[in-house]
Amino acid sequence: MVVTDNKKYFKFYNKLHDNDWELNKEYMMSNTMNKVIIRYHPAVKKIEFPDHIDNDDKLYGYLREEFVLQQADGEQLCEAIVSLVSNREVQVDVTTTKEDFKDFEGMVEKYNNSQEERQICATLVAELPDMHSLYKNVVEYGKQIVNYIENNKIKLSAKTNFVKTIEEEFSKEIDYNIKKINKDIESMEDNNVNLCVTGAYSAGKSVLINAILGHEILPHAIESKTANIFKIKSPDDGTEALHFDVDKIPQILSWKDDKFRFVTKKPTHEKARDIYDEITNSLEKNTCESYQQLFSIIDILNNNSEHTSNILIEFPIPLDTDAFKFTIFDTPGTDSDYSEHQDTLNKALEEQTHSIMIFVVMPKKIEGSGNRILLQCLKDKGKNKTNIDIDRSIFVMNQADTVNTFSELEELREKKLSIDGYSIELKNQKLFFLSALQGYIAKAKKNKSKIREDAYDIGIRYNPYEPNEEKRQYFRCNRYGASKIRTQEVIQKSETELSHHTEKEDKMIVSSGLYALESEIQNYGEKYAIAVRAYSIITSVESFLKTLDTILNTLENKSEEELKKITKDIESKSDDILS
Repeated sequence: MVVTDNKKYFKFYNKLHDNDWELNKEYMMSNTMNKVIIRYHPAVKKIEFPDHIDNDDKLYGYLREEFVLQQADGEQLCEAIVSLVSNREVQVDVTTTKEDFKDFEGMVEKYNNSQEERQICATLVAELPDMHSLYKNVVEYGKQIVNYIENNKIKLSAKTNFVKTIEEEFSKEIDYNIKKINKDIESMEDNNVNLCVTGAYSAGKSVLINAILGHEILPHAIESKTANIFKIKSPDDGTEALHFDVDKIPQILSWKDDKFRFVTKKPTHEKARDIYDEITNSLEKNTCESYQQLFSIIDILNNNSEHTSNILIEFPIPLDTDAFKFTIFDTPGTDSDYSEHQDTLNKALEEQTHSIMIFVVMPKKIEGSGNRILLQCLKDKGKNKTNIDIDRSIFVMNQADTVNTFSELEELREKKLSIDGYSIELKNQKLFFLSALQGYIAKAKKNKSKIREDAYDIGIRYNPYEPNEEKRQYFRCNRYGASKIRTQEVIQKSETELSHHTEKEDKMIVSSGLYALESEIQNYGEKYAIAVRAYSIITSVESFLKTLDTILNTLENKSEEELKKITKDIESKSDDILS
């Protein structure tokens, strides 16, 4: 029997994969006294056990929350599985994707090696399509749902005044759902992955982005003086450029002949003209590299943030591959008291429907009110219409170089971010320790990029030790949720990379924790981006169905034949989607 908590989620995937499920239905309903049957799908983030699971069974806890296999404690999961069967050898038959089964096999292997009496034998009895195949099916269903919404919205315009009032009341919400599902579908057609970098002011967001780019293009500021969102992507044609609006007047600068030049004409609007002149004068005096000119221009925009918006920087992102490209969002600080900053951050999060969120914290501002805006937004994410996937987000403990001892760094893993009624325990998240400053300086030196000594105290924070000092290899504190296997893997990967290098800058990139973080970001782009996009469409569909339920509940006492027909049609469509 399928557990009720998971039923609606897996009905959707049973519909998408009728053939896979039907082929195994008879097998899965056979005698399971000596085996445990598992079905897991990464996009839905739910695990299913076709056999009945009682409330007091160890596996029951996995059914009541969203589940991401790679972040689970493998030992605890395996212990919960073997607790269902009395045999010494436990047969576990798994239906999932090939990639996820490999991760499960790794957990089982480690568990078996630690046990003398109980052993698990895992078999992939049915392979679900990979995420690239799956998302095509999700898109098709999304399109069907949009067509159904549009067709039945017309029917809701019935003749009675009461029904007209209800239709008008929900019309905007229905239109929003149509647009959102369409937007999610469109986003699945490209290979772009958003990196939404957020955190308190002075946590080091801009320094981290500069470290990833290998050049300093974003000014870093201790004070919360800007409400702008900076968006960075690699140039489509290889030409670096800067796009922005001044009081809604579009402006474009492009790199040509060793200088950024305005592509757009000089505006007549007074403030736009003043900013145009300030940038032009700065460029005339500044004949240095493109990243240095970009820094100067962005600093000017930063100082005029009340007039500038929609800032897009086209600059090479080294994380890009042929398979996928990244777009980086640098957001306002999460500890600002300015309502404008709060609105800008909320708007940025609303756009992140298939993104990886990089939440930057620092040792001195983990607990308390420093991250309250973001936590409140995540707490109210349904109301704020954001689909940030917290389970696949990355938490960065920056400024690890400001902590005195290694044991103190390890203690930070037990901290939590919290506001009233909502908390995030860092020990359950993907947590990467980092000195973005040291990573940036090492990258800049390697790239022969000029470092502004007035901005960084290089002498104190870069040169006091060698990167071979184990206590300063911050990646050793990394944690991959509750998964000991994945935690060990990410640490070992950095250890191996460190052993391959002899140059100090290369070693420092690894020791600072930057290499581990960049590797995880690329791993996300390769493995999980499509899963998150599919999840985004699923949640959009569910949101729409809840809206329709609200409409129908409001109208349930009315006897109009058309409304009865709509009710029946919607229930039928819901069954089609979720069965």
